Amino acid sequence: TVGHAIESHANLTLLHGECVTIGMTYAASPAVLARLVPLLERYELPTKSETAPEALLPFLLRDKKMKENGIVTVYAEELGSFVFKTLSPEVLLGLQ
Repeated sequence: TVGHAIESHANLTLLHGECVTIGMTYAASPAVLARLVPLLERYELPTKSETAPEALLPFLLRDKKMKENGIVTVYAEELGSFVFKTLSPEVLLGLQ
């Protein structure tokens, strides 16, 4: 979800896969990030967006997964598993 917002904002200056890898970092616990980020970096994939989170907010608000109470997100709490979490766009972007 965040990856698609980054992709829309970047207006084709990043590859789809690059946007997805950055987006994964928004939906992972600190424990998962500790393993995920070095792996992505090993393959020279981006792990951070140069776009300010506030600039992504309008794209998230129009996302097809956006519901009245937030965005349903696939969240990696621990390696090898995930949970569905409904998060506000602000929380997902780390603005709250």
